Amino acid sequence: MCQVFYALISNLSPALSIGLCCLIMLSFVLVKHMTLPLTDVSFLGLFTLAVLLISRVRDEEGKMKWKWLGLALLLTVAATTVRTAGVALLPAFAWVVGLPLLAGIDKFRKKHAIVLWSSLFGLLLFGLASGFFISKTQYFAEMKSVYFHDGVSGRLLKNLIGHTTDMGEIGINMPAAKAPASLKPVIPLAGVLLIGIILRGVWLRRRFFGVLEITLLTYGGLIFVWPYLDARFWLPALPLFTGFIALALVDAAKTQIFKFAGIALCVWFVVAGSAALAYSTRISLAGNRFAEVYGDGSLRPTYRAAFSGKTNGVENTEAIFLLKRYDTRTQNASAGPSI
Repeated sequence: MCQVFYALISNLSPALSIGLCCLIMLSFVLVKHMTLPLTDVSFLGLFTLAVLLISRVRDEEGKMKWKWLGLALLLTVAATTVRTAGVALLPAFAWVVGLPLLAGIDKFRKKHAIVLWSSLFGLLLFGLASGFFISKTQYFAEMKSVYFHDGVSGRLLKNLIGHTTDMGEIGINMPAAKAPASLKPVIPLAGVLLIGIILRGVWLRRRFFGVLEITLLTYGGLIFVWPYLDARFWLPALPLFTGFIALALVDAAKTQIFKFAGIALCVWFVVAGSAALAYSTRISLAGNRFAEVYGDGSLRPTYRAAFSGKTNGVENTEAIFLLKRYDTRTQNASAGPSI
């Protein structure tokens, strides 16, 4: 699926497309959340597939166009059901539906005026319904509450700094919590650089502006106004990021120094991603030693209490409740002596 996606972005060679897919698989964001019981990875799959189908609608004609349109709408609805951020697909969907109508509006208006105006009215209703749906979501309610508390300008500034730092984590392929102290001040700068490279890739495709660029800009705008910070929020955009970065680096590789810089970046990404994969594997296979090797140790007493029943009064009671509810290994643990 990703190979087709990259072919859509810049007609990269199959070998390079496969290589980029491997880089995505080594992103610490994907490695980390692949093992967590969250909807991030499933949303990534639905979101990417929806973008592919919307792009296919653009290239089809006749009855097949409507079949692909139906499938694209189905995937868009499915992605939005899993995560409200799926609404970022709607502008691209409206683009592929509305652009042909606008292009042939004069010719079509004379023969099929009723169909034309019904379609335009339908698109208007669709937009209004989408806006109403968004206004009723938890996403909008939480965002409104935070902006009301912090003020619009102050919150937007915090978002800009925070989400740029998240982008920096993606760029260096390492969470800030695990980065060496000497590297942490550089992470926001790495985010600025990464955003610049991505925008360069978008600029190189300016003559082919369409579904991919609209989706990237819409989703990026959506995340930058979201008042909570976490690199995982960018997970659905990873294929887009990687494709546009590759496009920019291939263009920059005409200069020798940028060619070596691109190679060095890829090598670092692979090394850091391999380390993340090894760390995740170690945790996954830790068995009864999970509490000792997971995270920074702050939740160690909580996991000990959940898995062995030993308590000392400093545990996270909410986390213990969730563990006992969803992890069968904790259900037989009984309270034991304090440690």
